Amino acid sequence: MARRKPRRNDDHYPKPVKTRVGCKVSWNYYRTEAEAEACAEAAKRRAVVQARLGYDFGYCAPGSIRVISSSDDDGLVGLYEVCLP
Repeated sequence: MARRKPRRNDDHYPKPVKTRVGCKVSWNYYRTEAEAEACAEAAKRRAVVQARLGYDFGYCAPGSIRVISSSDDDGLVGLYEVCLP
């Protein structure tokens, strides 16, 4: 029996202000909460597909959102950070 191909993932992320890439996940930065929410929903759907294929995200949670505070990274204060698979 032939192995089934994974479903094509057509989720697109809104254009970010900045992107940061890590070993297991990436992060997109947005100015508005609405953009961050749209990105987070797409990231969660993509993470489910990748997790079914056996991908490990480590301690990170794709689809999570955090607001960068003044004590965090400079130049990103006030932006919304979304974790991507």
